[in-house]
Amino acid sequence: MDWSRAKTLLIIAFVALNLFLTVQVIQAWVEKSQMQNGNDSIRRELTQILREKDIETPDIPQNPPPVSVLEARIAPPGKGWEPLPDGGYGKTFHPPVALSGSNQLDSFLEKQVPSFKEYHLVSRKGQKRIYLQYWKERPLYGSRLEVKLSGGRALHSLKLVRLSIKEGKDAQTPVPASFALFNLVESGKVPKGTVFTHIELGYHGQSYDAKTRVLSPVWKFAAADGRTYYVNALTGALQP
Repeated sequence: MDWSRAKTLLIIAFVALNLFLTVQVIQAWVEKSQMQNGNDSIRRELTQILREKDIETPDIPQNPPPVSVLEARIAPPGKGWEPLPDGGYGKTFHPPVALSGSNQLDSFLEKQVPSFKEYHLVSRKGQKRIYLQYWKERPLYGSRLEVKLSGGRALHSLKLVRLSIKEGKDAQTPVPASFALFNLVESGKVPKGTVFTHIELGYHGQSYDAKTRVLSPVWKFAAADGRTYYVNALTGALQP
């Protein structure tokens, strides 16, 4: 092959590559533009339906990270814990353990609960404290650490559902929270005048046997009246 012909072929290949890359960029731009237009349309419709139903919301989360379905198993916490009918474990202290304050409670729980630093306090009512286990900064709604106090200054008992997580391989970008909220409100399950207080991305699922659970990524919508709604973050469908 002479140099002139080789040079011509190289130029043709270079031009073809540039054309291919240009087409890819244009397609990506079109898809992004269409997605943006779709999101703008959803936001307009959401604003309208929220106004019609007199529903209030906090700031709606933006740009969520990729998520995948998780496989979860209840993890035994070790010696001193008794199995419970729901698959979790319990521990009762006789007599109750005296505590001087919340800092001492946390220190004690670190010694009693495996990987206690994975748990975040989510509810404080009377003599009861509820914690949820977090995985990669997202709550696992199927997990639970229930702390029961006695007299406000003594630890009476613990109930624990601790999950061991196996992550799915195919992470996907979740549907926007605004899209999930629109589907939820449009379903008619949200009463008129509802005030949503919290919107977050986490994992929720059903227990198929005593050991294994499948946790789907969900948008959780918590209302001031105590109601909680879950919308699948991959499909936008309402969860039970």
